[in-house]
Amino acid sequence: ATPLSSTPRRPGAWGWPSQADRLQTSRPPATPPRAAPRDYAVLAVDALTLPGLPTQAFKRQSGVLPSDPRDRAFAERMVVEVVKNLGYLSTLIAHYADRPYHRIEPRLRLILLVGVVQVEQFDRVPDHAIVTEAVQQTRRFKEVGLARSAGFINAVMRRAVEREGHEKVLPTRDDPAAFCEIVLSHPRPIVDRLIALLGPDDAIRFCEHDNREAPLLARLIGDATVEQLVSEPKPWSERSVDAGPDEHQSALDGPGSTLRSDHGFG
Repeated sequence: ATPLSSTPRRPGAWGWPSQADRLQTSRPPATPPRAAPRDYAVLAVDALTLPGLPTQAFKRQSGVLPSDPRDRAFAERMVVEVVKNLGYLSTLIAHYADRPYHRIEPRLRLILLVGVVQVEQFDRVPDHAIVTEAVQQTRRFKEVGLARSAGFINAVMRRAVEREGHEKVLPTRDDPAAFCEIVLSHPRPIVDRLIALLGPDDAIRFCEHDNREAPLLARLIGDATVEQLVSEPKPWSERSVDAGPDEHQSALDGPGSTLRSDHGFG
C-alpha cells in the first residue's frame, strides 16, 4: 500500500490551501478610507445652528475629521467661510437653483453651501473638482433619496462655476443696508442699528472689517529668533511647558519680539 504521506494532495483538500486561500492570506489588511474634507465640512455645518438651516439634516451621519493636516485645514476653512458668508451664499444658491432658498431640501442646501463657497473663496480648487465632488456627495452619504438629486446638484454647481447672472442678484453699495445684509452676510437688525449709529459708509466699513481674518501674532521670548522657531523640531509651546511655571512667567515678562501675519489660513 502507498503511505498516506506520499499520496499527492490536490489544492483545496484537507491540509492543502487552495489558490484563493493563499491569495487571501497574503493580501495586506485593508486600510480605512481617507476622510473626505468636503464631507466633514458638510456635516460640521449641519451640526451648527444657522439661519435657514435645520440642525442634523443628515440623520445617520457622523463627521470624521481628516487626519492629514492639509485636508483638516481645508475642511475647517470651508466651515468658517460658510458661516461667515451665509447670506451671500444662500442668495447665490437661490439664484442658480432658480427657486427660493428655503424650498431647497436641507441636505441639498448643505452640499451646495460647501460647493459654492469653494467657487467663491478658494481660487486654487479646480472648478471641475468642485462640481464632481458635490455630485458624488449625493451618493457617498448613502442617505435615502439623496442620490436622486445628483442631477439637480450638477446643474446648480455648473451654473455656479460659470457665475451665470452673478452680478444681477447682488446689491451694490448704493443700497448700504442690502449690501451689508447680503454681500457682507450681516443680519438685517444689526445692519439697521449700525447704519443708525455710524452712517451708511462707516457701517459698510464696519461689516467689511468683521469679515477680515484676524492677524496672527506670535511673541518670541528671550533671545529666540525667527530662524529657531522655523528650524527647531520641538515646538516652543512645549519648551514653555517644560520650563515650569516660574521660568515661563519670567520669560514672558522679559524682552522679546512680536511677529505679525495677516494671511490668516495658509
